[in-house]
Amino acid sequence: MSHPVRFADGTGAVRVGLLTGEQLRPLAVASMSDLLRRPVAEIRELAEAAGEPVSTAGTRLLPPLDGRTHLEERSRPRLIEIIANLRDRVEEARMNGWLGEVQGLQVSLDAATRKLVSMDRTRDRHTKSSVDLPMPTVTVRANS
Repeated sequence: MSHPVRFADGTGAVRVGLLTGEQLRPLAVASMSDLLRRPVAEIRELAEAAGEPVSTAGTRLLPPLDGRTHLEERSRPRLIEIIANLRDRVEEARMNGWLGEVQGLQVSLDAATRKLVSMDRTRDRHTKSSVDLPMPTVTVRANS
């Protein structure tokens, strides 16, 4: 099974690719948000046309969401499902001794958890932003 990942190559350049087991193939997209913006059929075409595998030596997996990816509140339940699924996959990978898979999944799990916390903080900030102020009292004074 392949899944899209963000990674920093040996030169430090951030790229998007498909990770299949230990094989990493770059995709012809500028960012993860660019990939996720496309229709499913186009994503499949990009996956089929993915470049030749790159050396994983010196590469580093990055959190899947970049700063240009915006999640709305309605996506919160799905994000919770993804986090639960990632936890299960991390545990399965640990039980099977798939250390490379554990590392990659843990990066995704950490990023998804941070995104959920960020979404909750943003929501809390917006819901707590109203302030109840009392009606001012006006005193009328007559000049003598």
